[in-house]
Amino acid sequence: MIQIGVTDGAGRVLMDNVTCKPLRPIPAEATAIHHITNEMVQSAPSFQSAWDTLTRIADGKIVVVFNAAYDRRLLLQSASRLPLPEPLLLVRWECAMLKHAEWVGQWNDYRGSFRWQKLEGGDHSALGDCFATLESIKKMAASSD
Repeated sequence: MIQIGVTDGAGRVLMDNVTCKPLRPIPAEATAIHHITNEMVQSAPSFQSAWDTLTRIADGKIVVVFNAAYDRRLLLQSASRLPLPEPLLLVRWECAMLKHAEWVGQWNDYRGSFRWQKLEGGDHSALGDCFATLESIKKMAASSD
């Protein structure tokens, strides 16, 4: 985990693209997607400080992420390498990507589920993807009114 961004349901920024220095070099494939280089994280704080902030923000909340399984796995993978408590295991995670796939309604017979859709408007920054996810949720909510 090298960048964390968090908004609330109203779009207020709670964590503004906090960059963390990873324990391993960033693979070139990842840099090609999010454009964060190893040089950019050389002086970034450790993951632990971001984890402490994130767990305080998430405490008692429902965490909504576009691809919740992926982000949760990466967060817990990063946390497992450090002597940290894991309170994010106790919060409720919701996957906006799965809800959006169902809302679009394109069935995938091979997988036996709705076809995943790309996050519209996301820029692969943590905060940019938060805003794009929030817009996706608003769009789905507006259509059900």
